[in-house]
Amino acid sequence: KISPKILIISSTIDPIQRVWVFWAKKLNIKIICVQHGIFSSLSAPEVLERNIVDYYFSLCKKQSKLIKKIIPLNKHRYLYSEGSFDYKTPKLKKLRICLIGTDHERYGLKGKKNKLSILKIYKSLIKLISSNLKFEYEIFYKKHPSEEFIGEIENYVKEIKDNEIDSIDIFFGIASTKLMNLASQHRCAIQISSKNFPQDEYENFNFCKILKIEEIKKKGFKFL
Repeated sequence: KISPKILIISSTIDPIQRVWVFWAKKLNIKIICVQHGIFSSLSAPEVLERNIVDYYFSLCKKQSKLIKKIIPLNKHRYLYSEGSFDYKTPKLKKLRICLIGTDHERYGLKGKKNKLSILKIYKSLIKLISSNLKFEYEIFYKKHPSEEFIGEIENYVKEIKDNEIDSIDIFFGIASTKLMNLASQHRCAIQISSKNFPQDEYENFNFCKILKIEEIKKKGFKFL
């Protein structure tokens, strides 16, 4: 009835969206996919996307290279330039810190193991904050929409909703697309990495700043 010229989807893996694509192609409708979430170079390209689109809107050129064997580069367009972001320096009254959650536990046994590693890193970070910061602070936690548990972290943080994040001074995350989204809004977003949890460093994609938990243990929070 609508006779659209374009169908925009957010995944070429999701079964429901694949059904939409199947029928759209029958009706000669062009297919555009917008990348949903930051890809990891540790994942096989086959689990990320499928070549069923006319155009693919990737986050940036470095991200698009991770699936170029699946979706050829001539179909790619880029949502972000690989420039740098400016951070607003918070006025230190009572520093409001927010940890960004993930829903790794939804992705099988390996995902649950990864989630436990992430919570362990957050527990270390909270301990470092409480022993190092010399001024007043509050720690909040922003859950992923489909996050199921945060373990004993809930004893040390206050949960915060989307409509409350404007009050946050600094965001710390480990493996979350929200870090990139916040940095693109000129918010102070920092990825925390650990040698015990191998992953891509978002700073290599120009998505946000990165700090190693081991470096914080050595030098404290002098960067603040």
